[in-house]
Amino acid sequence: MFKRSVSKYGIYDTKYVDDDDSKTFTILLKTTSYPGKVIKKIEDLNHFSKRMKRQLKTKKREYGRKKLSDGKTISGKNRLSNKIDWCGYLKAARDGTSYGHKPHALPRPVLDAIKPVFDNISSRESLARVVDASGQNPNDGFHSLVWFMPPKHKTTSGTTFEIACHLAIVIFNGGYFALDLFNNMCDCRGYYTDQAMIPLDNSRLNSESKTNNRKTRKEAGRDVQENVDNDQTNNSNNAPGNDDKTTDDNETVADNDERITDDNDTTSSSDESSNDSDGETNHMDKEETLINPDTRTNEILETNDGTSDDEDGYYNPRDKRSYTTANIILSSPHAGSDMPEDVPDRTIGGCRRANSTVCSFQFDDPCDDGVRCPVTTVQDFAMDDRFAEDVADQLNQTYAIIPFLVVAKWNRKKIDFNREMNEATFNHLEAIKSYRSYHDYLEEAIATIERKFHGQGLLLDVHQHAQGK
Repeated sequence: MFKRSVSKYGIYDTKYVDDDDSKTFTILLKTTSYPGKVIKKIEDLNHFSKRMKRQLKTKKREYGRKKLSDGKTISGKNRLSNKIDWCGYLKAARDGTSYGHKPHALPRPVLDAIKPVFDNISSRESLARVVDASGQNPNDGFHSLVWFMPPKHKTTSGTTFEIACHLAIVIFNGGYFALDLFNNMCDCRGYYTDQAMIPLDNSRLNSESKTNNRKTRKEAGRDVQENVDNDQTNNSNNAPGNDDKTTDDNETVADNDERITDDNDTTSSSDESSNDSDGETNHMDKEETLINPDTRTNEILETNDGTSDDEDGYYNPRDKRSYTTANIILSSPHAGSDMPEDVPDRTIGGCRRANSTVCSFQFDDPCDDGVRCPVTTVQDFAMDDRFAEDVADQLNQTYAIIPFLVVAKWNRKKIDFNREMNEATFNHLEAIKSYRSYHDYLEEAIATIERKFHGQGLLLDVHQHAQGK
């Protein structure tokens, strides 16, 4: 790559991100020749951040049971241990509690032993390698996606690799639904192809969400644990006679990160069990409700007052899924008025390329090589779509039945729940998530009707093009 950068692209690759333990840099210096140019290695920040902990552990193993100048080992109570803790003074300042200002520093012999580690990490030369705060995570993620596609049991041709690389670029940046390959090849993309792509994108979003939630729980757990142990830590640090403990047998070894991670895993398992139990309970409620429809009244509906799904672009006024007694679905997709700023407008229209009979829909497509295809973004007549809710309330009051009900909350300029997904969302991730949530609700309602009413039901797509009374 470095050797052909000038001849093929006319550029000099003078910087690259690499691990601190990689041999690539040494080989590059020997094999790559840029006249008058010097190749600079930028350290991966993730690897660099682990260096201090690794070097301190190495220093601890190096000294082992050797006696320092004070006649004690480097490890032990109030000396160098594996415990990770936050500054007690800053913790007390944050919580508004008192702090004992007695000496808490490590003994001088221990400080002298570990000082070279801090000098090395904090030197200008060392910090200069991570000043860009670069990392290899995006690169590693992209390459894993590329090599996930070609077969591993036989040699891969250049054509196969090139296709895999191009697909990986599209999927990495926009998800599986951003693939226009099927539209370009067949002028359409079938229902089952879309359905196959849904779990793939959901899996990516779910994995990212789990990672973020795990980090949040870990940080919250660390704060709670440190607050609880604050006084105990300070008291043990101030207790007389602590320096007499010199052996590893009396050392307090506690890696908070590992302990908190284990606790989070246990908590997650408990949450899943709890959710399963709730799911069984709700299922039983539905069974009883459908068998005894006359037992549900308006009074019960008021106590179950509305679940708001604002972030999903729709809402269920007085969420009736748990108490539905009728094989009727009311869907109101076009009267929403909310305009979320992080979702782009659909008013720009789609794009029809030359020699193509179909339009593609992409929120960031400049369409420089085609013409715009208009899309419908007109809102229904009423600003606040109460009509579908009024119909549901009237059915309940007149016939004592409760239909399924889902109402759009986002404006039609942002999303159109009544169109094919590409045209409806312009392939924006937040809009796609909202679209799927809306239709997941409808599919859940249809599945319930098929199961409980022998497949016979009525779906009303409600629109307000006039003010009917």
